[in-house]
Amino acid sequence: MPTSGRLGLRVLMCFAVTVLVWAESSTQGARAGDVDNNNNFSASWYRTVNRNAATDSADVVAYNPGGVTLLQDGLYINLSNQFVTRDYAHTLPTPEGDVRFKAINPTYLFPSAYAVFKRDNWAVFGAFTVPGGGGELQYDDGVYTTYGSKGVLGGVNPASTGFAAYYAGTLGGAYRPLEWLSFSLAARLIVGRGWAISEAKGDTIFKNDAGETIGEGDKLLDMERSAFGVSGIVGIDFIPIPELVIGLRYEHQTALEWTVDKLFDPTGKGALEYAEEGEKYRRDLPGIIGLGVSYDVWAGLRTEASFSMYLNPLANWDGDEDDHDLGWETGLAVEYSFDDLTKWMNVLGLSSGFLYASNGAGPDSYWVLKPALDHVIWGGGVFAEFWDRLRVDLGVTKVFYFEDELTREGQEPIELDKDALSFAIQAEVRFL
Repeated sequence: MPTSGRLGLRVLMCFAVTVLVWAESSTQGARAGDVDNNNNFSASWYRTVNRNAATDSADVVAYNPGGVTLLQDGLYINLSNQFVTRDYAHTLPTPEGDVRFKAINPTYLFPSAYAVFKRDNWAVFGAFTVPGGGGELQYDDGVYTTYGSKGVLGGVNPASTGFAAYYAGTLGGAYRPLEWLSFSLAARLIVGRGWAISEAKGDTIFKNDAGETIGEGDKLLDMERSAFGVSGIVGIDFIPIPELVIGLRYEHQTALEWTVDKLFDPTGKGALEYAEEGEKYRRDLPGIIGLGVSYDVWAGLRTEASFSMYLNPLANWDGDEDDHDLGWETGLAVEYSFDDLTKWMNVLGLSSGFLYASNGAGPDSYWVLKPALDHVIWGGGVFAEFWDRLRVDLGVTKVFYFEDELTREGQEPIELDKDALSFAIQAEVRFL
């Protein structure tokens, strides 16, 4: 192997280790996508919200891994960050009137990172992404599940904060044996982390249902959990003519056995899902089938259509998968670029797209704090390439959620609504 090839592979391996360490300490997150799966992995996705057949940037590792062999030769390093504003809310009907609970905390850091070394008709790649979870939600006035615990906290509804993230490191390779065919194979390691806290402002007297004092403190719940799993990803690209790319991706479900590492629940009413510390349960990350078609209409004008299916019923969610259907999303994007504008700017491009998502959850299966409501996403943005080495992407998305209700036997329907506006920036450098 040439010296440049050995150097590229060493840089790639160092990159994979570094981003995993960085992510564990920094991600605070947000999400778009299905019930548990995310699809927002780069600013390039923000610009178009359709990337299943893209071949123009290193972030295609996450969307169209078979397409990395269509990149120019070289070593690519790609870093992206997202900024998210949100308004998640649910409304509980009570005899005293409707009570509304909201989480409006923004997210300032939600990174992704990619590295690709491409030479001739083969490539190797690595990535850090957050394919599930990744968001901290702060309900300062509590949530509907703790509202019923006011009696044990002296009439105070405790503030509730929760976090969950699936940190993923991916390593793989791609090969293009024919001009019209390329395929890829990758392994993905997922480390899951999560925690939840419900606490009052200052020490509070805990009481049982009979009104008897059973203790005091400021926490109703303090819980931590973790999981670990490995899965595979396969990609295939067909290029029947130079202007047309058809990308196909299959992500196998990741088996995740979560462990309750810490559980402080002094009243026995804070942890509704977990019985005791050390308990294990299954919550796999569902598999995905992704399909995309990209077509260069004429010089500078490209269109892309995508379809993704989330295999929720095939995951093991300790029986909860039976209450969910297949999730799916489909959309369309348009991109126009201007070439050779100046000596230092090679390309300037504008893009926009939309995506409709049906998540497979419903009134009897929503997770009320972060419900997977069906929605439409609009995205748009710009990108520019400088000196044939540096690329910068800027994107924005607006999610329009369809309001719905959580209906459970024996209780009044709980109204659910969400709103999100996000921005992303990305920088990519090509070496060698």
